[in-house]
Amino acid sequence: MTENNLGEMAGMMTAFSSGFSLSLALIVAIGAQNAFVLRQGLLRQHLLPVVLFFAVSDAVLIAAVMFALAFSMARTGGLL
Repeated sequence: MTENNLGEMAGMMTAFSSGFSLSLALIVAIGAQNAFVLRQGLLRQHLLPVVLFFAVSDAVLIAAVMFALAFSMARTGGLL
């Protein structure tokens, strides 16, 4: 392998490890919302409405952030 290929592979591994650790941190962390959903699931009380409410609210919040970021990037010509 050439030196250039090794540099690209190192960069890809750095990006992969950063993404993997971020994903793991998001999955492992049990916040108040996740604890509530788990509690409702274990108690088998109002599970479907709780899951639907949080899934829809998460999707709306994610979409709002994505649109705000896209608007901001379009207005400033790139990342902040």
